[in-house]
Amino acid sequence: MDCPHPAVTLTEEPVRLSHCVSVVHWFTCDACGERAAVVTRTEMFLDRG
Repeated sequence: MDCPHPAVTLTEEPVRLSHCVSVVHWFTCDACGERAAVVTRTEMFLDRG
């Protein structure tokens, strides 16, 4: 993030795609709302139906 503000909120959001699930952590500036994302985990899965 390029904003100069020190206070940020950290949230977690699962993002499901057709073949995997990624866990994305968002750093959001409390003052201006600028966001930065970090993918912390991606898990692959197979549909064996």
